[in-house]
Amino acid sequence: MADEKRNIQGYEELYGVRFAGGEVILAVNNDAPEPYMVCDCRNDNLFRADMFDNGEVSADYLEIMREFTKRLADRTDAVAAERMERGIPFSTLTAADCEPKGLDSDLDGRVIVIKASSFAPEYRSIDSQLALCTGGFGAKPDAIGRAVYCTELYSGKAARWDRSDIAGVLPADRLPDWARDKLAALQKPAEKESVLEQIKQAKQNKEPPDQQQPKTKKHDKSGPEL
Repeated sequence: MADEKRNIQGYEELYGVRFAGGEVILAVNNDAPEPYMVCDCRNDNLFRADMFDNGEVSADYLEIMREFTKRLADRTDAVAAERMERGIPFSTLTAADCEPKGLDSDLDGRVIVIKASSFAPEYRSIDSQLALCTGGFGAKPDAIGRAVYCTELYSGKAARWDRSDIAGVLPADRLPDWARDKLAALQKPAEKESVLEQIKQAKQNKEPPDQQQPKTKKHDKSGPEL
């Protein structure tokens, strides 16, 4: 149940705030000498299981509440600093910004817009939403599969979304300048080694003939060679 309180080493969750890719929890155990605890929580592992760390306990509720709010403030400052570093004006894209009937086409190789509602509130901005679709069964309009694989334009990180998370395809003329640059870098083919360079490398890796051990005939130790 969504309202079920978690138990963390005997401390029952009192407050929990998800923010900046994790969570800060304040919990209480009235039977403990120090009944108040604050800790961090994350579930970015393979099984999406809650992992608790950085726990602090205190007998003073005011002290633990101060730590709880400080951790939230630190996370807020980190998100604000990241946004400032990116230097991209905060804006959010919707289906209205996308191509009409764009979802009726194959998304592979196209710039897609992830729905803002699929992100935590602090990341509902254009620099998080834009991605280059790289495939997946969900990229096909008539496929049964849901998975849509893509590369985030700004960060260059690989991601996986469901078809239902996609708002649509962004028209090329709606791409901001920073997104055009990122897209061009992603689409630039990898530089290939010349044939001569490959031959040269192969020769360097091959042991010279004069350093090879000569082959010797195997003798039968039980008697002379016939």
